[in-house]
Amino acid sequence: MSMRDRITFLFSKLGRFTVRYVLVGGTNTVIGISLFPILQTFLGPTGIPYLLTLCLSQVICVSLSFFMLRYWVFQVKSATFVQYLLHSSFYWVYFLVNLAALPLIVDKTKADPRLVQLFLSLIAMTLAFVWQKRFVFKST
Repeated sequence: MSMRDRITFLFSKLGRFTVRYVLVGGTNTVIGISLFPILQTFLGPTGIPYLLTLCLSQVICVSLSFFMLRYWVFQVKSATFVQYLLHSSFYWVYFLVNLAALPLIVDKTKADPRLVQLFLSLIAMTLAFVWQKRFVFKST
């Protein structure tokens, strides 16, 4: 079965929305999980604290996630600033929890911050779907 046939099969069985959400979600997940360790690997040795790297990673990932969901999943042509704020609010609440949890877990377990962040990201991804579907892009 060719790649095109596989994609066609997925669209027919799951529906376009589900396939788009999974593809965009997968892309966001890879970026979200990868960006912090990549930035930390390059910025950490320069003396930049990992929490500052986490802040930079968060801003980039939240904005990218909104635009990808807006255009490719929910196909909203003219999303409002309110939608961006709703989208962002989930991630900023998660960010504040993460900002407290990451150093707490790292300090208590002496685990690599990159692995702890991966664990925290997996929890957030599960909750993010419900938030986007029910509150941010609910009219689409």
